[in-house]
Amino acid sequence: MAISLRKIAKKAGVSVMTVSRAVRGAEGVGPELRQQILMLAREAGYPIPKSERRPAVASWGVLCAIGVSGDEGGAEFHRRIIAGIKQGAQECRSEVLNYSGPTTVWPLVVARNQVDGVIVARGNERNRLPPFPPPVPAVFLFLGPENADVVTVDHFAGSRALGWTVGKQGHRRAAYLGPESEISRERLAGFRTGLESTGGEVPSAYVRLLPDAGSRNSARLLVDQLIQTCGFPKRASRSFTVLMVYNDYMAAAAIERLGELGIKVPDDLSVVGFDAQPPSWYEGPTITTVALPLEELGAEAARLVYWRLTHPEAPVRRLILGVQIVEGATLAKGLTLNAKPACP
Repeated sequence: MAISLRKIAKKAGVSVMTVSRAVRGAEGVGPELRQQILMLAREAGYPIPKSERRPAVASWGVLCAIGVSGDEGGAEFHRRIIAGIKQGAQECRSEVLNYSGPTTVWPLVVARNQVDGVIVARGNERNRLPPFPPPVPAVFLFLGPENADVVTVDHFAGSRALGWTVGKQGHRRAAYLGPESEISRERLAGFRTGLESTGGEVPSAYVRLLPDAGSRNSARLLVDQLIQTCGFPKRASRSFTVLMVYNDYMAAAAIERLGELGIKVPDDLSVVGFDAQPPSWYEGPTITTVALPLEELGAEAARLVYWRLTHPEAPVRRLILGVQIVEGATLAKGLTLNAKPACP
């Protein structure tokens, strides 16, 4: 049955979730696209259940997106999310207004109820939000307030798989660098769990967290702190053999700084990241990482807004999408460790 859905999705050029909604008569799929999918489903002999559809609600045909206008190192990351939001909005016969103003107050089009809904990308709980709830349906990407609809990824499971992959390469002691945030700690916990399952560890002494870290300079600073504590320069690679960094942007900056300190990646130290979005300025080896379905995240958020329009009293929904390990050139076989950790 699932194979038939995938075949239909491939022919229609949409996601499996969109096909599932169309054949079930669920909201969130435009009428023209629904008819196209149903026709393909009938041709494939896929059983189409009978369903009663709710009456369509009046709408502006416009979605507002907040927090995806790009920042340092995030232009491509946000471009892919916006592409997904536009895809989902198009399926619902809507357009997207990408708001780039202050994120601590709702845009006037939202405050005045002049859009169908709003999508807010939020990767750090320290980022202030406008008063919640807004007058229109709101869906949050990655992190949202209590009682909010959220579309996110499984940070823990993805990092756990990465830790397991690292452990299978023979690494037994790792370090971690990232921001002091909920998502960062979730990724650290997953990575630690995966590495421990193969007999490895991420000692607390090798964890460096910095509030609001995420920039190129912050990643370089965290590398300096770690190396200053654990030794300079080659001793670090004997104390731990692999470094996980919060995301690929920071991983690229960390690799850059390590090179300046005379530590070669992956010869002296392996480095892994998360999100598969290295910056345009990075010229180092391909980073071993965890790829996020950014387009699908955006599309699901748009569909969820229109689902919420017709299900205003339904319980809060939290959609969690899967991720995938991407093998690169920054992960080598584990090196020989010091008998005991060198960091205090």
